[in-house]
Amino acid sequence: SGDEYGSYFIFKLQANGGPVVQEDLDFVLNTFTDGIQIPTPSRPVAVSVEYHVGLVDEAYELACTPQLCHLKFSTISGFFYGMLTAFQISHNHADGLTSIINTGFNITDYPSFPHRGMLIDTGRRYLPVDLIKKNLRTMAWVKMNVLHWHISDDISFSVQLENYSRGDTLFVRPPLGGALRKDTHLVRGGGVRKLSDMTAMYTAGEVREVVEYANKLNIKVIPEIDVPAHTTSWIRGYPFLTGEADYWMDPISERTSTMAVDVISEVVELFYRGQGRVNNGNKVMSFFTGERVVHLGGDEVGDAWNTPALEQWTRDHGKFHNRTDLVDYWISHTIAEVKRRTGARVILWNDFLDDHTTQADTIDAWQIWRYNTSQTLDMAESGKFGGLIYSSAFFLDLLGDDWATFYDVPLKRDGAGVIKGGEACMWGSYWGTE
Repeated sequence: SGDEYGSYFIFKLQANGGPVVQEDLDFVLNTFTDGIQIPTPSRPVAVSVEYHVGLVDEAYELACTPQLCHLKFSTISGFFYGMLTAFQISHNHADGLTSIINTGFNITDYPSFPHRGMLIDTGRRYLPVDLIKKNLRTMAWVKMNVLHWHISDDISFSVQLENYSRGDTLFVRPPLGGALRKDTHLVRGGGVRKLSDMTAMYTAGEVREVVEYANKLNIKVIPEIDVPAHTTSWIRGYPFLTGEADYWMDPISERTSTMAVDVISEVVELFYRGQGRVNNGNKVMSFFTGERVVHLGGDEVGDAWNTPALEQWTRDHGKFHNRTDLVDYWISHTIAEVKRRTGARVILWNDFLDDHTTQADTIDAWQIWRYNTSQTLDMAESGKFGGLIYSSAFFLDLLGDDWATFYDVPLKRDGAGVIKGGEACMWGSYWGTE
């Protein structure tokens, strides 16, 4: 069947459409037409859309003349990105006319890295669902394919849970995910400000809405439940979680571990429940294609574990008699149980590597934010890691940084496939929804 695009592209899905059906074509057309519609096109271009065996995932070939384009793909992601490129090569003019395509050309396109991500932080600042979906459309337009959703932090656990949201006797303080008062203030770096827009939460239905919309845009949504640090939002309702630790979760407490695994498992089930056709059959691309993936934080524990009781535990039960024992126990006990129960791959921030964990090879990917590119390449080529995601140069909210330096990152090789890609991080500490 055929479909017109602004009266100047005429798309025809060939009988051999492979994984693509007319619904996919219609979705792309309806989602991305507003930006380049024109009232009086000069000459339409026919675009033949055809499944073609042999291209790698996300790859496409686009061959065009001024009157005809032929799009070939092997996966739904290749179809999607080829369609976007066809839109992007059209030329609009101020007089309302378009030249569409001035000359013939051939494009063969595929990604250098499979993970091209963006982090949003609703653990610190609520973002309306419509704004998240707008961000997803922008990501798709520039061929980014992973939304890292940081749903929990000290300020808020921003997703409603069924099993830990009852008003039972444990809730002597605001419960897990509970709203902060409008007059609550955050002190960071000497600054104080109100948290008036940091109190809302996402229902299960809203989470599923975002995930399903992202999947249609060829974007995988990876939830981050930040543990064992940045867990004040948990501890307000469940003070026992600190155990023998100072102010974060206790790494050796069975009760703390049980609750952490329960909560994380519920979140994983929510994000990956009832996935639609787009996410099945290895059609949504990341380096964990078609798999459950969860990010479990692991950053900035600081001095919380430097307590006499935990230090004594390392002397009595540890191998190294220092903090490494605590990190290893957390990974081999709590994180291992998350993997066993949920079947999910796990990503962590790189902080535990500074603690010399012996469990590094049990983590599916480490997200790098404290090492430079040279150090990251050395890590990739060491043979010790299965996956690395680079973010050190891509923190978008660092005050005073020059955005132009984001383009100077010299990752010209992927460390024999260990460096899976990069991820830009927009934390909620300093910026709003504007």
